[in-house]
Amino acid sequence: MNMFESIGLIAVIASLLFVAYELRLSNRIAVRDSRSNLLKSWMEIDRTQYENKEVASLLNKLRTPSQDLTEEEHIRADGLAALYMSTCGLVNSAYDTKMLPENFLHIHMNILSMHINRYPGIAPFLADCADRVGLKPGFARTYDRVFEEIAKVEDGR
Repeated sequence: MNMFESIGLIAVIASLLFVAYELRLSNRIAVRDSRSNLLKSWMEIDRTQYENKEVASLLNKLRTPSQDLTEEEHIRADGLAALYMSTCGLVNSAYDTKMLPENFLHIHMNILSMHINRYPGIAPFLADCADRVGLKPGFARTYDRVFEEIAKVEDGR
């Protein structure tokens, strides 16, 4: 092997190492962004509680399982349930694609449980949302947690 071939081989190896480094860095950035976006989803749900007095009033009513809601509140509760279910889908997708490790999956499922425990009146809206889109127990772990929490509310636990 002459000197030019050796230099060419070193350049190819250096380029491959650089590409591997860039791929690893890109993957780490994607994982970070994925986790950040999931937290932003939960923060957005929480933020509506104190920034929107209509939602705050609705959530206050949803603290008890059986409240009479106005038509407008019913629409908002449907939207909130859809937001919870969408966030569950994002969490599950991040977990399935290995962007979210097991311990973070459990943290997000605990956040979901905390919300449903705080606002048990949302349970029937979550059940209706799941039914409308065809979700059944066993589809994904995050949705299974939703079904578990709905069952607890229905059983009065």
